[in-house]
Amino acid sequence: MPKLCHARAPTDPAEAVQILSWPTAASPTRLQQRAQKIVLSWEGLRTGEIACQLRCRPQTGCERFERFNAEGLGA
Repeated sequence: MPKLCHARAPTDPAEAVQILSWPTAASPTRLQQRAQKIVLSWEGLRTGEIACQLRCRPQTGCERFERFNAEGLGA
């Protein structure tokens, strides 16, 4: 059975605004993809669905969510 992973809810409105702006900002592609994973998780998609949409491994999504959940935007 695959591990269920998801991004935690934003801690404050400023964090949510910053993450929501990353996918469209002139940010490095890696940062855009990380933000997309977080936003899709907030929308209720499962890790496997996010991996299919963004063409990555589900394990990568879990690793990003765990890092974001522990360290926030600084991760």
